[in-house]
Amino acid sequence: MFLHISHDDKFIDSFINRQRKNFNQVENIYLIYNDSQNLRFVKSENVYVFSLYSREFWEFIKSLKFSRIYIHYFNSRLADFVLSLPENIEIFWVFWGSDGFNLPMLLKRNFDEYSLKYCLKNHPYLLLKYDLTHFMLTYHWKNRVKKHLQAIQKVDYFCHYSEEDYEIIKEVTGFNAKWLEFNYGSLDDFTRKEDKLVLLTDYQKDIIWLGNSADESNNHISALFEIKRRGIEFSSIMCPLSYAGHKDYAKFVIKKGRELFAERFIPLTEFMPKEEYDELLKRCKCFIFNHKRSQAYTNIAYLLFSGGDIIMHSESSLTRYLRSNGISLKTIDEEDWSYDKNQKINNSEAIEKLLNETIVVQRYKNLF
Repeated sequence: MFLHISHDDKFIDSFINRQRKNFNQVENIYLIYNDSQNLRFVKSENVYVFSLYSREFWEFIKSLKFSRIYIHYFNSRLADFVLSLPENIEIFWVFWGSDGFNLPMLLKRNFDEYSLKYCLKNHPYLLLKYDLTHFMLTYHWKNRVKKHLQAIQKVDYFCHYSEEDYEIIKEVTGFNAKWLEFNYGSLDDFTRKEDKLVLLTDYQKDIIWLGNSADESNNHISALFEIKRRGIEFSSIMCPLSYAGHKDYAKFVIKKGRELFAERFIPLTEFMPKEEYDELLKRCKCFIFNHKRSQAYTNIAYLLFSGGDIIMHSESSLTRYLRSNGISLKTIDEEDWSYDKNQKINNSEAIEKLLNETIVVQRYKNLF
C-alpha cells in the first residue's frame, strides 16, 4: 500500500486520475489534511480528509500498512509527521517549489532588491532576522525550520522535473535523496487543441500580464519599474494576486501599481474558474514572469502552447530548463522583448514534445 498526503489543491485530482488509470497495481490511499470536510479544489471521491494532527488523523495513519509515502508539497507543517515515520518507510518528496525555496537559506536568492526590502521590513522572521517586534516569531520559526531540515534528511526520493532544482535543494539541506524526473500534469490537463497558437490571432491586443500570485518571489515592483522605464504602449496591466503569498504584500503591490500606472493597473484579487482565467489570458499582449526561481510552470507552458510573448528572469532555473529543451525565451533584462511568428510556432511545438501525455505518463512511471 502507498500513502499520499497533501493539502487541498488543484493539482491533486489530475494526479489521482492519472495514477488510477495507469498505475493501479498497488493500492494508493490519498489523505488530504484540511480543517473542514468541504474541500475547495480537490473533487475526487478517492480521498480521506482529516485535520492535521487530530486524533482522527493519527488513528487513520495507524490503521494503514503502507510501505511508501508520497508527500505532495513538503512544508514545515509536516515535519513532525515525517519524523514520526518508521525508518523502513520510503519517502517520496513530490516537490512544488516554495516547500524548498522558502527555506531561509534560499529565500533571499529569490528576491530582487524591492522584494527583499519588503520582506526584511514586514516578515524578517522568514529570513531569521531578529528584531524587537518579531523576536518570538523569529525564535519559533527558527525552531520550525530546524525541525523541517531534520525531516528532509529522511527523504529517499525528490520528484521534480528540474534536476538543477534538486541540486540546489541538495546543496543547502545536505540530504541524500535521489532525483526522479516528474511532472504533475501534461498539456491535456490545462489546454485544449483549439488553444494552440490562439494568441497569434489578434495582433491588436495591448494588455500586459504580470506574475502568477501574491508571493514576493514574483518580484512585481522591479517588473513595474521596468515597464515604466521602457515606455511600452499598453491599455492595462493585469496582475493576479489571489493565490499564495501575504495579503499585506498584495496591498503593497496594488499601491505601487496604482502610483505608477493609476487605473491602468488592474489587480485580480478574487479566485476565478480556470475558464474565466484563460479568457483573460487571451486578451493579453505579453506575459511577464519575473521569478528568480522556477515558478508558474503550468501558466508558462499554457502560454507557450498558445503562442504568447513570455518574458522571464534570466536567473530562473526554469528559464534554463525550457531553453535546454529548445524553447526560445526573452528575459526581462533584454532590450528586445519581441517574438517573431516562427519563434512562437517553434515554442508551441517544443512544449508539446516536453509535456505531451505519453511523456508525462512515462515520468509517472518513475514514481510507481
